Amino acid sequence: MITNPINISGQEYELLVEKTLSSSGHAFKKQHNGIDFVVNFNDRSIGLEVKAQSVGGSVDEKLMFTVYKYSKKYNEIIFLFNSNFKLNKSIRDAMEFTAEHMNTKLIFLWGVEELRDYLSGKEKVTNGFF
Repeated sequence: MITNPINISGQEYELLVEKTLSSSGHAFKKQHNGIDFVVNFNDRSIGLEVKAQSVGGSVDEKLMFTVYKYSKKYNEIIFLFNSNFKLNKSIRDAMEFTAEHMNTKLIFLWGVEELRDYLSGKEKVTNGFF
């Protein structure tokens, strides 16, 4: 099974995430418009946005708006990046600023292994906040 190859496409990564969600025991729905997945987790619905890119660039600047847009619908959003992705500090700061002002819990995870751990309660995430 491919876990997180460097050059995985967005579609392949979403399929891998879907398989991970299926095996997690949590109900979820793949979205076709909007956030990638809605996951029922601990009696609440959380948004899960999947990003397969391995390198940063100008597309990263859209991430802050993504937080803003989805904060109107979800009180908690997980951004799941490819395990090789390096999130620019200023972009991350802007995402966290937006989430804080929208009263949204924001979680950053890198790779399906971290997602699996988070959903199973094995890993306490310290980078999310209200």
